[in-house]
Amino acid sequence: MLSTKKQLDCAILDIDAPAEWVWQTLTDTEHYERWSHSLRVKEGAFAVGETPVVCSTKLPMAQPSYKLHIEACESPHLLAWTLNIPVRQTLQLKRSHFVTALSESRCQYSSIIVFSGLAALFITPLLHRSLQRHLDDFATGLKAEAETRYFHHLQTVSSA
Repeated sequence: MLSTKKQLDCAILDIDAPAEWVWQTLTDTEHYERWSHSLRVKEGAFAVGETPVVCSTKLPMAQPSYKLHIEACESPHLLAWTLNIPVRQTLQLKRSHFVTALSESRCQYSSIIVFSGLAALFITPLLHRSLQRHLDDFATGLKAEAETRYFHHLQTVSSA
């Protein structure tokens, strides 16, 4: 039987900030433009049952905007959403973000995208490089922003 699911994984990154700080950065939809070079949140919030509207600035298949369906929002560990891409209604994308505490001031971030539906067989191989770049750029931006926010917090606390 032919599998209609394809998965892409981002690099696992260690982040020098507490899991809560990474989570706050990941779910702070108002400031994505500051650190995410590939995804913009146009409206809405990341909460279970919400349908925030986002746009991708890098993906070749990008349309003006997409409506996400938030399936899991478990602070500070898991954010998962699905997206139905209108390729004859045969492609669904599910992205999961994982934040795992390593210590009080360090955590690990990883993310996967699972494509399902008949179109996944054709689209995923065609877009593999750009999708992988998107995942890795997103993770790198998240790491930099969370570490910067935490560093500024530590400076403020130590100078007080």
